[in-house]
Amino acid sequence: MKQLLLTGASGGMATALRSLITDLAEKVVLSAPEKITDLAAHEESRAADLGDLAAVNRANGMPRFLFASSSHVVGYYKQSETVDASAMPRPDSLYGMTKTFGEALARFYFEKFGQKTAILRIG
Repeated sequence: MKQLLLTGASGGMATALRSLITDLAEKVVLSAPEKITDLAAHEESRAADLGDLAAVNRANGMPRFLFASSSHVVGYYKQSETVDASAMPRPDSLYGMTKTFGEALARFYFEKFGQKTAILRIG
């Protein structure tokens, strides 16, 4: 893969992932609300919020991106219930709501532009 966009790049999970994804792409674009300054040679920083991410991705010729979501998207299901990727969102907090919006935005860009997104629900 030539390019990879990592969203939420100033967060804890993305910070941990940065050293693990060096072999996945020739260039990794790090997206966060603020510029990231501790860049490796193959990394580039783009200041963007959630609403800009898919547009930034498309403008840079990247056919897909990785969205770090959260188990908080389905946090109101009972622990005894089995929840898979087809389960309707039931966010348990405002944080879960923002992640639900991010997943919906990714779906919108797939349906409108064919842009692929890998969504990881962490937690």
